[in-house]
Amino acid sequence: MIRPLLPLLSLFLLCSAWVQSPPPPSDEPPNPSASMKLLWATPVVEYDNLFLPSELSDIKAAVLSLHAAFLAQHAGDRPKEKAGRSKLAHTDADRDQVNEEFFEYQRSHPLSDAVLHRVWSRFMHACERFASELSIPLEVQKPFYGPQWCWASVQANTTFHDVHTHPMSAFAGTLYLAVPADAGALSLADPRGPMPPFQYGYRVPPREGTLTLFPATVPHSVLPTPGGEPRVSISCNYPGNWKHYVANSAVLEERGWEEEGGRAFENYGYAQNEKGEMVRMEL
Repeated sequence: MIRPLLPLLSLFLLCSAWVQSPPPPSDEPPNPSASMKLLWATPVVEYDNLFLPSELSDIKAAVLSLHAAFLAQHAGDRPKEKAGRSKLAHTDADRDQVNEEFFEYQRSHPLSDAVLHRVWSRFMHACERFASELSIPLEVQKPFYGPQWCWASVQANTTFHDVHTHPMSAFAGTLYLAVPADAGALSLADPRGPMPPFQYGYRVPPREGTLTLFPATVPHSVLPTPGGEPRVSISCNYPGNWKHYVANSAVLEERGWEEEGGRAFENYGYAQNEKGEMVRMEL
């Protein structure tokens, strides 16, 4: 019974081989294609409408009241030296020290729990959405009150804040409560720096009612506010370590493309025109 089936089996195998064999090579070359990776990008978010105008007004009043108490206590009695600071590194004329001393003051005289909780809850919401948009895991943290995690800042009369980062934090954010016309901008340093061409920063102008978020590891500073009208803000730290979120990959985004129309670039070249500019010319 098997012998009569052998010719049919041979014919079937021959047809199968013919169907599955690859097509003959084409004379047409493949289209040019490319891939592009966006490396070491630094996400920055400006969040609006998290607070109602009445809430912003109440928080600003609380900060200014606390700052007035600080100024009254420190009038004529400015500390000359802080623990861990060298006289060679700071002088009494340094305007960034006013901001540092107000920060230290809030360790023992923090804003009320009601104010801190209101700011922190919106800050937590913004961080969660920030992480969601980046598709990175976010460690759930309990709220922390006090100047290490949430503190106020009032800057005027050339007060500024020198370059720094926020240790033990994943996200940093600042809510702007009062922004005069000459308010100092937030200056973010290029994390690839400081060697050229990465020595330049990116300045984020403050806007009243806006919460600005960025990785706490990015070196940043606050430029001086020259006039007497105060620039008022509250800053927060989200506990954690930024490297836990991004150390698995230096690539934030990857794109690719294939050029249609074959090798059209072979039909043109580049040459200098009468102005010395390089222009494309048909061959």
